[in-house]
Amino acid sequence: MNPALKAELTQALRARRVSLRFPPQLEKLFNQHVAPQRAKAALFSGGFGLILYVAFLVVDWLVVPDVFQLALVLRLAVITPLGLLTIYLVSRHMARLVALFGPSFADWTAAVSGLAAGGTLLVLLLSSHSPRAYFYHAGLMVVLLYACLVQSTRFKVAVVTVSGILLMHLVAALFAPPVPEATKWPMLDMILFAMGVSLMANYLAEKRHRRRYLLGLQDQLILSELKEAQEELQSLSRSDALTGLANRRHFDEHLQHAWARASLDGQALSMLMVDVDHFKAYNDFYGHQAGDACLKAVAQALLASTRRPDDLAARLGGEEFGVLLQNTDPDSARATATRVCDAVAALRLPHARSSTTEWVTVSVGVVTVRAEARPAGPQDMLSRADEALYDAKREGRNRVKEGVA
Repeated sequence: MNPALKAELTQALRARRVSLRFPPQLEKLFNQHVAPQRAKAALFSGGFGLILYVAFLVVDWLVVPDVFQLALVLRLAVITPLGLLTIYLVSRHMARLVALFGPSFADWTAAVSGLAAGGTLLVLLLSSHSPRAYFYHAGLMVVLLYACLVQSTRFKVAVVTVSGILLMHLVAALFAPPVPEATKWPMLDMILFAMGVSLMANYLAEKRHRRRYLLGLQDQLILSELKEAQEELQSLSRSDALTGLANRRHFDEHLQHAWARASLDGQALSMLMVDVDHFKAYNDFYGHQAGDACLKAVAQALLASTRRPDDLAARLGGEEFGVLLQNTDPDSARATATRVCDAVAALRLPHARSSTTEWVTVSVGVVTVRAEARPAGPQDMLSRADEALYDAKREGRNRVKEGVA
């Protein structure tokens, strides 16, 4: 997580605001996260709502029988086909529609469907002369509660839906047959109460949803940071702090795995043991800081001389290094060892206390074996490489010596 987003997350978690909006970057992520979920939820609730919408024909027949044919046309010939087409398009092209119309596409679709259902009731209420037609004011409340609560739209969308339903009530009050005086004020109270409950429920639901998202994002951040810390600790436990090469522990583990693999496929395995010539004298004369710099330079020369991903260079301790070469024949191993010697010599690090040359040099012992060809294990290979290194030093240093396979 980038620092700016992390700062926004911290700010949003600490804020005690009424506004249902995050800082810009966090708001964008939230919308990307919630849009597919909202679209799927809208499909389910929209499909169920369409079934209820058609089932309301029973109420039309009982309450406004004089305009029942109009109800059939509106419900079965107009709104239902449009609803089915919308469900089909959303189910087939959900991602494209969300990308085209924005993350609130599903919420606005739910609002439009709710207003369409309410509009049907308004048309029937205005067209009917039935003495029971005023009951459709209560029907509008049912539509409101379904559109806002069951479909659980965002608060801003719920405000638009409530406003649209309120406008329908006002139109019905002005142009439809009057509501009986005994029920006018109780019905007005229920309408206002339903609107207030809907808006409050939508606000609290979205606020809780946003809060859960923040806490989930915080958990992801904590887990990510823990994973990074574990990887860093693991890296530190497997690498040499001074040179950055693999440490002895990593080298030994890698050698075991490489030996097992070589035993199975019959490929050759080579090892180079590298020692900095007269390093104690260098360290005593130039100081520990220069000695550390020398070891770092030698480590970089080792890395530059090993060219394949499977090659592993490690600091085994002090001024001693190891290089493991998989699937490498003796000629290639010898060539790599020679490159190591040449690369270190090319550094031209002055060494006034060397009895070999005036520069820092290394001695290299190299051995190549086939793991399946002998009963000995990787430790025997280490010993043979050590012996070859000892022979190189005994013969005058600054040279490569091959061990007995």
